Amino acid sequence: MSAALSPEAPPGGAVIACGAGVLCREENRAALRGKAFVVWLQVEPAEAARRLAGSEPTRPLLGGGAPLARLASLLEERRELYARAADARVETGGEGAGRIAGAIEALWIQEGGRWDSSGS
Repeated sequence: MSAALSPEAPPGGAVIACGAGVLCREENRAALRGKAFVVWLQVEPAEAARRLAGSEPTRPLLGGGAPLARLASLLEERRELYARAADARVETGGEGAGRIAGAIEALWIQEGGRWDSSGS
């Protein structure tokens, strides 16, 4: 993330998929502020638990308890940080990746974003 947002980064933009914990650090929020279009991909804890079922061993934050309870707790702890950092929000429950990407693109264009001349 740091390299993509640095002043030395090449023009043209980048898509950065941050883990939610990234926003827990002020320096990360500051790096994103004004340099990125931040979209909060919202999902209810129950839907997140369903999607993550079976992956608990590879997700340290979900260890040691019921994943649904832990996800609900994390959301409650971080909700305000996410809300302050986000330029836009997209509800992801039950939607496919294509529809979610289309919703993000529409919001980005609405905010004045545009693709560079390569069309990428």
